[in-house]
Amino acid sequence: PQRAVGVWLGGSPLIGMDKTNGAAAIWNAVVRFASAELPPQGWKVPLGLAEIEVCDPSGLLPTQYCPQVVREMFIFGTEPTHYDNLYKPFRINRETGKLATLLTPLQSVEERVYFIPPSEADEWANAEGIERPPQEYDTLSSDRVEIPGVRIMSPAAFAILAENIEILGEATFDGFDYFRLQYGQGLNPTRWIQIGADQQRPVVGGRLGTWLTEGLNGLYTVQLLVVLNDGQVRTTATPVTLDNEAPRVELRVPSAGDSFSLSRVDTLTISVSAADEVGLDRINFFVDGRRIGTVTAAPFRIVWEFPNRTGDYELFARAYDAAGNRSESQRITIEIVP
Repeated sequence: PQRAVGVWLGGSPLIGMDKTNGAAAIWNAVVRFASAELPPQGWKVPLGLAEIEVCDPSGLLPTQYCPQVVREMFIFGTEPTHYDNLYKPFRINRETGKLATLLTPLQSVEERVYFIPPSEADEWANAEGIERPPQEYDTLSSDRVEIPGVRIMSPAAFAILAENIEILGEATFDGFDYFRLQYGQGLNPTRWIQIGADQQRPVVGGRLGTWLTEGLNGLYTVQLLVVLNDGQVRTTATPVTLDNEAPRVELRVPSAGDSFSLSRVDTLTISVSAADEVGLDRINFFVDGRRIGTVTAAPFRIVWEFPNRTGDYELFARAYDAAGNRSESQRITIEIVP
């Protein structure tokens, strides 16, 4: 705002000069010299701008986990309205380095904040050596002390389940009043939903209740609470993965209506694409309703030896996920000619 300086360099040829050491470098030196004795003076902020604190580098509103907050200018109406989603907290078992669960001893749990870039920046994050949060969950500790009479026997920790789940275990204790089953989303739920009604009779090695999981997907924790006559509560919990969505499977090769000559080829590679939110278990391949093979890992394809018979054949595939859900691909018809 105090000096106006322009620099132009010309001539041919420009030997040893580029955009970094030519006009720009001279302009920088002239401006520094011309303003060396002048008092600092800023620009007047134009109307219609707002100065907002944001989290660096996302440019979104800062949260308590943002390590670097900066002030940026925004045109009115363009200010960020969402909070930063790059810095996220994780509860970690400091002894194992794994994600903590309700089963992790509290004295071993600490909160760590990680920078989580979008998937498009994975290659950059790996090159920069950015630390990622652990992917494995803390399992049952060998030194964890179970409370006698307060135990979930089934399902097992981190089991992959679907639909209606029978919960087996023990709910009995001196001074027993009643027990309750409840579930919450994630490893450390902040909200619990009761399963059925409170039960007034103790259970020893039997059925505690049935959990209807229709519409639920992902990691959940089921908890057993035994309430005593004096108001004390004894608890235990088990994390499980729910998968109530069928896998996706599509027949890619061959295409409907394709024709193959026995005189030229005697085998056909049948290929499908398949995916599941939790994990695929297997893909079965069928020709005219008869299973011709099974594949348990990608690539999902199989080689079918042609029978010594011409005519039309119906092909399809059936996918199963780890929870037992299944789905079928489209059915196509191909022709085998002499």
